[in-house]
Amino acid sequence: MYYLITDQRPDRPVEQTPAVKLMRSLRHAMLLMGILVIVLGGLAAFLPMASAVIGSGEVTVESRVRQIGHPTGGVIKDLPVREGTHVKKGQLLMALDNRVSSASAAMTGANIDQLEAREARLIAERDGLPAIIFPASLRSRAKDPAVAEIMRVEQRAFAFRRASRGGQEQQVQERIRQTQTQIAGFEDQVISLEKQAALMDDQLAATRMLWEKRYTTLDKLRSLERAAIASHSSAAEARVQAAQARARLSEISQQGISITSDLSGQAGTDLATVQAQLIELRRNNITAMTDDERNAIRAPSDGVVDKIKFTTIGGIVPAGETLIELIPDGDDLEVTARIGIADIDQVSPGQPAMLRFSAFNMRTTPEIAGTVAYVSGDRRTDERNGMPYYVARVQVTRDELKKLGGLKLKPGMPVETFIKTGERSMLSYLVKPLRDQLYRAFRHD
Repeated sequence: MYYLITDQRPDRPVEQTPAVKLMRSLRHAMLLMGILVIVLGGLAAFLPMASAVIGSGEVTVESRVRQIGHPTGGVIKDLPVREGTHVKKGQLLMALDNRVSSASAAMTGANIDQLEAREARLIAERDGLPAIIFPASLRSRAKDPAVAEIMRVEQRAFAFRRASRGGQEQQVQERIRQTQTQIAGFEDQVISLEKQAALMDDQLAATRMLWEKRYTTLDKLRSLERAAIASHSSAAEARVQAAQARARLSEISQQGISITSDLSGQAGTDLATVQAQLIELRRNNITAMTDDERNAIRAPSDGVVDKIKFTTIGGIVPAGETLIELIPDGDDLEVTARIGIADIDQVSPGQPAMLRFSAFNMRTTPEIAGTVAYVSGDRRTDERNGMPYYVARVQVTRDELKKLGGLKLKPGMPVETFIKTGERSMLSYLVKPLRDQLYRAFRHD
């Protein structure tokens, strides 16, 4: 048997068929797919991913929009701001017509000035002071013609009443001197009459002895007896008159004391009435001044005028109605988010959150970090669609907002809120729906 021997040198390449090439490519592809599945499976099983509760919300500010109104309303006199105007704290926003309240405040103030001056005069009269000591509130305005006139009126009244009291006291002193003179005269008369009565008693005793010896007549004896009795009677009458004069002196002295005490007492009574009136007037004055000041509606803080409800000069604004809405500056941002009732158990204060502002370009706008500051205790219902939800407020600091650069946030802007609840693997995300379905299937009766 003969064999054909061919030359098969190793350096000569063996020509492969297309089928062999296809099989080799398939093996390589399957190997790569297997490696990819293993890598992706490992990543899914071990790579942690943040889980979050997603809520829709809107931008607010921490102190909320300031709603500015007026308690009594009025007529618009001036409106120096427009919507979008940036204002400083205390800047005038709206002025109402204050003619009535200003007149009321001025009238009440004038009445208070009069009563304060009268109060000072009555205090001086009550305490017996030589001059009125007016309060500093009047002395500081002594150059004001109205205040100066009020002070002059009270000074004239004080001088008149002081002079009247002085005249009454002089009359009393004059009566006291006259009575003292009368008392001295009566006392001298008593002494004289007592001496005269003593002499008459001696003469009567001598005449009686002569009568006993019949050296004189009975008529002379009786005449001396009558004279002695008259002398004693005159002395007794003089003593009574002296006693009456001393009683009058005491009464007159008491009248002098009464003049001072009566005037002081009357001043004290009038003072109590004036002070009660002052209390009431000062209370009314505070109300009138407050009404006058309230007619100038001013910004409670720095901020931007957002809305002006009434803009017509001369128009009437109702009491208690919101006139202007002001967005304050410098407050930390807050986002009010709606959380579904199925996710509320995963949300609590203190959790971190990420905010995405859908009103801006999503490619160029960074996400902002925040913190859950509040979670409502009861669920609420959307009035438009009847869907229940819970409210969560996410707070963002001003430093975090600097990431937005020149982008300006306004209340009411929509925000996507991602409240972080923890970390889970990708595999758990993929397996959980299947696991939940199996759990429900095995629980089904």
